[in-house]
Amino acid sequence: MKPLPPVIIVTLFATGGCAILSGDNQPTIADLGRHTVELEDVPVTASESQAIIAYRDYLKTGDATDSRPQAMRRIADLNLENEASPVINPVTQAVSPQARESIELYRNVLALYPERPDNDSVLYQLARAYEMNAQPQQSLDTLARLVREYPESDYLLEAQFRRGEILFVQQDYLNAEQAYRVVVNAADDNPFYRQSLYKSGWCFFKESMLDESLDAFTALLDLELQDPESGITQIDTLSRTRRELVDDTLRVVSLSFSYGDGAGGIADYFQRRGTRHYEHIIYDNLGILYLKKERYNDAAETFQSFVRQNPNHRLAPGFQMRVIETYQSGQFPTLVLESKKELVDRYNLQSDYWTYHAPEDSGEVLDYLKLAMSDLSRHYHALAQKDKKPGDYQQAAHWYRRYLGSFRDAPAAAEMNFLLADLLFESGDYRQATREYESTAYDYATHEKAAAAGYAAVLAYDRHEKTLAGEIQSAWQEQSIEHAIRFATTFPRHPQAMAVLTRSSEQLLARHDQARAIQVAETVISSEQASAEQQRVAWTVLAHAHFDLQDYLQAESAYQQVRQKMSPTSKNYNAINERLAASIYKQGEAAQASGDTVAAVDHYQRIRQATPDASIVATAEFDAAAGLLAMQDWTEATAVLERFRNNHPYDPRQGEVTRRLAMAYLAKAQPLQAA
Repeated sequence: MKPLPPVIIVTLFATGGCAILSGDNQPTIADLGRHTVELEDVPVTASESQAIIAYRDYLKTGDATDSRPQAMRRIADLNLENEASPVINPVTQAVSPQARESIELYRNVLALYPERPDNDSVLYQLARAYEMNAQPQQSLDTLARLVREYPESDYLLEAQFRRGEILFVQQDYLNAEQAYRVVVNAADDNPFYRQSLYKSGWCFFKESMLDESLDAFTALLDLELQDPESGITQIDTLSRTRRELVDDTLRVVSLSFSYGDGAGGIADYFQRRGTRHYEHIIYDNLGILYLKKERYNDAAETFQSFVRQNPNHRLAPGFQMRVIETYQSGQFPTLVLESKKELVDRYNLQSDYWTYHAPEDSGEVLDYLKLAMSDLSRHYHALAQKDKKPGDYQQAAHWYRRYLGSFRDAPAAAEMNFLLADLLFESGDYRQATREYESTAYDYATHEKAAAAGYAAVLAYDRHEKTLAGEIQSAWQEQSIEHAIRFATTFPRHPQAMAVLTRSSEQLLARHDQARAIQVAETVISSEQASAEQQRVAWTVLAHAHFDLQDYLQAESAYQQVRQKMSPTSKNYNAINERLAASIYKQGEAAQASGDTVAAVDHYQRIRQATPDASIVATAEFDAAAGLLAMQDWTEATAVLERFRNNHPYDPRQGEVTRRLAMAYLAKAQPLQAA
């Protein structure tokens, strides 16, 4: 409302000068008609009620100058001012006698003084008085007269706005919109501009003119959500009044799109009208509207539509997350699964989105991605274990790898890697399983699955080796042994560590890698974790390896250890005994080759003491006798040869032994024994 004009007081002036109001010269009411009366705009120090009394007294004088309509207006204005917050009579719907008096006074001014230049303000105040007196139609008619007769009035925009308000209440949306449109088409800095935009949008909406309605509401949102500095205003920063206006505008915009093509309508509208920085708010509100109506598919499609239109928008991942949550609320498990796939495919850390946004600023999105990838991989893993379908194995592996590709350093990454390896093992892809088990065991910081993964890799190596042949198998076995040794030395406390290490030593020996076999076997021998059987096997490997390397002294020592750890009834006891004898014999051969016949004879004779049942004992004694003969130790030679004749009666060398024995006796001058 326009402010009221200043309150005035009545000042009386005599025609010829100032009249002295005292004694007999005091004028009467009748005298006032003979005086010129002027109204001065001076402050009123008395109460408004006293001012009204003064103006009424003045009107009783019958003065017909220009001051009279002014006084009439002042009384009417003061009455309205006193009734700024009227209490309407519930029976008569009238406000008060003062409001009715104001209406009569304004009407009289207009009727008696139709040519006054400020009658536009009188019409404005009359419309106010009608409105306060609960006479909206009369107020509307008065405002219509004002805009019709005074198109240049300062009150024009407010009059049109108030016309629109009354017409809107009367549900005359067409004429209301026309009134609002006058305000909107004026300068956008007028105080009624934004409210007129808002109400004109509602008028179009009520008339089902949805595009026109959206145009008006969009123009309003452009103003309300535009920050002069950054260009973007957050709704949360708006004042309460502006926030309520924006919220209601967004509500009706959502309704408009819901009556049309929904989310598709939003995309189409902003393609035609130009993009807006607040489009996400429109999609968000439409989605919420659908959710309130339990239209889950429509809500999810709305959120999804924003993502598809704006895949790299800062908020796009959040909208995709809401798609998932919406389908979860609607209990659509298949759609939940598909929407999780879309989230991961669009926003894994290798996607284009992260070239525009910093992952460290998107903690919630990253956590949701981890959860979605984990859910997808475990879902398909469970299906694969149940139905054994190759496609499910492939899907599960795909999502495990997606997780590891994006979150290799996450706390759960090692466990996810272990599950991927298990999946590959279960599917029969042992080669890839070994890689993933190894990665789980050695590529992460210490974790509880590391040792188990290391051992599982050993098993996977074995399984894959059985599918190979020839040189490929040999090369694979070499890798397998290296991993087994790495596992056992990295996790020596694992229950299978010594078993794996023992087996590796055997495999190395079989591959003729005696040096590595000795090294691994000695590790087993020195470990307190190794069982008695593992110790025996390791000593066996050590003995064989030294024997193969012609280190017969070490071989003899090792074979002695092996034999001590075996029962004479053991299956391999005789074989070890033979090897022990051979180790000693080989030392004799070496000594003999070097010209040390004494040492050679000593070694040959030790064989009978160390391994009396060995098959090589006869040969050793035969050779020992030959050495003794060569050294002309006839006494010892005859003793050895006699023992040979007695202990090995069926040996084919008996004839030669007899000849040598005779020769020895002759050399000792014992011809009878020689004969």
